[in-house]
Amino acid sequence: MAKKIASAAAALILGVSILLFALVPRAEAVVFTVINNEILDLAPDTQPAFIDGRIFVPGSIFAGSSLGVIMAQSRQQIFLYKDGKSLKFSVADDTVQDQDENFYNNIKPVYLNGRIYVPLDFVCVYFGFTFSYITSSPVAPIVRIKYGDVLSDAVFTDAAESAMRSRLNRYEEAVATPTPSVTPTPTPTPTPTPIYYGDVSVYVAITGLDGEITPEQLDLLDRYEARACFFLSAEDMDASPDLVRRIMGQGHSVGLLAEGEDEAAEWRAASQALLRHTVSRTLLAASAAGDGAAAEEAGLRLCFAGDADVLSKDRASGMLEETTKLLAATDTATVIIKTDEESPRTLEGMLELIRRGGFDVRVMLETSRLDQGG
Repeated sequence: MAKKIASAAAALILGVSILLFALVPRAEAVVFTVINNEILDLAPDTQPAFIDGRIFVPGSIFAGSSLGVIMAQSRQQIFLYKDGKSLKFSVADDTVQDQDENFYNNIKPVYLNGRIYVPLDFVCVYFGFTFSYITSSPVAPIVRIKYGDVLSDAVFTDAAESAMRSRLNRYEEAVATPTPSVTPTPTPTPTPTPIYYGDVSVYVAITGLDGEITPEQLDLLDRYEARACFFLSAEDMDASPDLVRRIMGQGHSVGLLAEGEDEAAEWRAASQALLRHTVSRTLLAASAAGDGAAAEEAGLRLCFAGDADVLSKDRASGMLEETTKLLAATDTATVIIKTDEESPRTLEGMLELIRRGGFDVRVMLETSRLDQGG
């Protein structure tokens, strides 16, 4: 399909929102971001940016919000989807593309502090949202994104004042730098050197998908602030496309899983399913039963093959301790967990061991150096 340049459409969207630009003043030190009636926590990944009189927001704020937007992201792209419409923002080539392959040449994402920011006015008009920049709050300015039946800005500002002030106080306490005091230097006493494995890179891989179990796994990973790669078959992705998008939206990566003898065909089907449901591709692959020999010919990166080192319900209890010893004996290791009814407990135990050992948990990317030997 030929690529179309949607400059006229972009101009229309800009015309609809041009009156809002005049309302945007210079950047403030702290600005609250609100989605409908929900106040987002004050954090670097929720702070808007004011660029050339325009409001940009981190694309990640749309994930799991009440706006009904499904968000997926990689290091260089943000994908937003709602009700059959989608936008893909790419900072690699400064492009914005919709579901019909239209390119908006007057609209560009911005990469700031390791985050992809998107122009709020464009996103709101495209998906049918509205937004306002509220300066009447006695606590701090507010960028508010709205959709559907919500409180008016005036009513919300009054109702949210106490909660906003409390969050602002906590935020200021967290970022405040205490004034150092001069104290006598005590005589040092010998202390045991703690065991620390911060130089050991650990990659967490999860195979398979389940509508009830996978959300538990995602919650655990979020609690431990860890990232994993979910290796999924075409059947997994076709059965739960929203869950696949949630996986990517929470910062995890997705790989292709072959479960039978015809690895190349299964990887090809899984790749097509990933593209169909998330408008993205991956070179990461794994084989649950075969030896992965077809990966190189298919142009894929084999991460693991076979189930010899997979933690499943039948083997997890006896392998957690052994796996921890393995992690401590190398500089790079991959922990593989099979999705079954025991996998949340297995994953939690592994994440707790990783946390206590101070291992460096990394997200598995196409450029990651993996230890395939154990």
